[in-house]
Amino acid sequence: MKLKTNQCTINKNGKVRNLPNETWKDIEDFEGYQISNLGRVKSLNYHRTKRERILQQNINKVGYCVVHLCKNGKCHTFAVHRLVAIAFIANPNEKPQVNHLDECKTNNCVENLEWATAKENTNYGTRNERVAKTLKERKRNGRI
Repeated sequence: MKLKTNQCTINKNGKVRNLPNETWKDIEDFEGYQISNLGRVKSLNYHRTKRERILQQNINKVGYCVVHLCKNGKCHTFAVHRLVAIAFIANPNEKPQVNHLDECKTNNCVENLEWATAKENTNYGTRNERVAKTLKERKRNGRI
């Protein structure tokens, strides 16, 4: 599934217009790409035209936004929430996962993200309730 991006955010000079309170940082190890604190990804030299462009995001099979970045002729797929966290959120305890505070996998604003351990991420919010409810329904329907 693809997320629609608003291409009218491009000026006539090829520069991306910032949304209110949007800041950009370079994506580490991928020259020519930037990530915003609102979860948008842009190329600074789209198809070698020297024009900026907001990149299309897709939803992966588990519901997270992903984007494709190319380097040395090879494309790499990255989860957008991880790019935002790496660029904007300090991780002094070196926690390996990024948690969505509102439990919405497509809300990649920096204010909605935090670094977490696997246990913290699993036990966060209503996840356990939702899993238990699903298992209970499957058992009642004879699927387990």
